[in-house]
Amino acid sequence: MTASEALAAACESGISCLDERDLLVVIAQSLSGGSTGSELLSAACESKISCLGNLDLLKVIAQSLGGGGNGGNCIIETNPAGLEGEIGFVTIDGGAPGVTALTANYVHLIEQFTVSNAADLVSISFPLLEDVSATGAGQIQNNPALDSISFPFLTDFIGSLQIDGNAVLTSLSAPLLSQIGSLSVAGNSFSAFSIPSLTSSDFIAILGEPNLSSVSLPLLATVPSISISSNPVLAGTLSLPSLVTVTTSFSASANALTALSFPLWVPTNGCNIDFTSNALNQASVDMVLAKCVANAGFVSGTVALDAGTNSAPSGAGAANALILTGRGVTVTTN
Repeated sequence: MTASEALAAACESGISCLDERDLLVVIAQSLSGGSTGSELLSAACESKISCLGNLDLLKVIAQSLGGGGNGGNCIIETNPAGLEGEIGFVTIDGGAPGVTALTANYVHLIEQFTVSNAADLVSISFPLLEDVSATGAGQIQNNPALDSISFPFLTDFIGSLQIDGNAVLTSLSAPLLSQIGSLSVAGNSFSAFSIPSLTSSDFIAILGEPNLSSVSLPLLATVPSISISSNPVLAGTLSLPSLVTVTTSFSASANALTALSFPLWVPTNGCNIDFTSNALNQASVDMVLAKCVANAGFVSGTVALDAGTNSAPSGAGAANALILTGRGVTVTTN
């Protein structure tokens, strides 16, 4: 049986035998007749996988890809009639030769997706996706040709999203995303990174982006831990105009920043604050120290403003550093 025949047989049967299953795994290695993973993926893409309806879990595994199959645009349509689509897992983990676009039409809710090591993939689009569940996760990693990711209607990503090692990735569009469990971005090719509607997250890390020159999170108000660090061309002012609370760790280190603007920020006792190894002006150094002093309950934690070419504090800033030290806070400045 070929991959195409296996997929057709599954569609014709309605896959009724899997009503009680939580996971449908179509694995090329198990198909009799020696079908390759590439042939399986091609068959799935050509059929648009529309026959699979509202599967709780769809997992197309491409680890075994290696030649064969014409790839093309892989379109997942769980509801061609336009009804709400819910699927569990979408996984492409392998070479996926010839597959240049992954589009999940009609999918509104997803449990988890992984797109990794897809050699020719250029774009990912979930045009109607609104939610990723609390138990879910997204991984988009090490796709050497990936240029763009689009989630135009995504509002809630309660799980974790990891985007890293996509060497030419320049565009992430998620204009309506307002909350995310955790977000990790590293080693891509963003020159600008923006999530304009994001208000809260449990963790944000934007690290090691060699071309990053601007970060825009204009509505972010609450995040326990955030790190925007090791981005060598991130210069000018880092502005987080709505940020109020960072409870555990606040880091923007090893960039080329000259100024910080956090007008609403109230330092939280015990938080570790690290703005080392930038080129911060004196006003920014003084601002951080003054905000920490202004919260009389800030009596533990660290405030690191040294290294790089950060300015030394002014006389008033140095006095504030001494006040913090007297409270039990560890303070370092140039």
